Amino acid sequence: MSVPTLIKRLDLLFSKPFLEIPAGTLYGADRDLDLDSLAPWEEGQEEESTPETDDEEYEGGWTEGELKLFSGIGPGLDILRGVNRFLWTLLCRHGSAETFLRFLWFSGGPMSSAASLKTLDLGLGKRFLCFWEDTEDMHYVLAALEPKGSDLSSLYTTFVHNVLHDNGIWFGHELFGSLPSITENYRPDLVSRETLEECYLSWMQDLSDSRPSLWSNLEEYLLLMAENPSPLIPASKLAGLIQEIRNRDPREEIELMEDEETCRKILELYFWQTYREPKPGEGLFR
Repeated sequence: MSVPTLIKRLDLLFSKPFLEIPAGTLYGADRDLDLDSLAPWEEGQEEESTPETDDEEYEGGWTEGELKLFSGIGPGLDILRGVNRFLWTLLCRHGSAETFLRFLWFSGGPMSSAASLKTLDLGLGKRFLCFWEDTEDMHYVLAALEPKGSDLSSLYTTFVHNVLHDNGIWFGHELFGSLPSITENYRPDLVSRETLEECYLSWMQDLSDSRPSLWSNLEEYLLLMAENPSPLIPASKLAGLIQEIRNRDPREEIELMEDEETCRKILELYFWQTYREPKPGEGLFR
């Protein structure tokens, strides 16, 4: 399969508009789309043989041996990961990819996890919006946007609002299990700090109906932060809310969920501690 054929298949999969605004159109697919699903195979069918070629971008199908070579590990999920990485590399060579948001989650042990939202521009007029997570090390195409003018910020803001509203479920892939320990915004000109803060608040409010401990867990996280506070947090704000948290009866989780003002205070301090706008060459992921 040639790279132009891959791009054509991707374009066709994202030809259904799901939202139109003055700044442009957002397109969605009908299913969870990881890049390896673009590869030329169907389940239960043998791979087509690959003709000899000197093309650096590699044209033709993939044999079982070649798939193993891509992954360097073996069949099964590792094969899909290898193909996913291979296709991402091909598409990036043809176009360009840029990370605009990155997320990191710290755990209690030595492990951590990361994820990114990326733009893939293949010169079609559309820009494909992709999600990558390190636990699977695979790229998923969530949506495409097609601007009508130079107002890209409105399109990206609309996408981020929609993708976080139901945690990516409508787009076919769940994004977060909890709020990130660190959020790095590489393109605040496209997605503002205020937009992300409102999206995180909405995310917490929507999920707290089924998981009422979310807010109290975030409070506990703030208490841990108080032991090593960020210099970006106004000391008076942190001290006041920490005292309020410590004085609260732990049985008041339901009342806390319904107190939007307190929830906003908690999220504001969380954001002061965890939000970053790295300069070029900086950031935890660079």
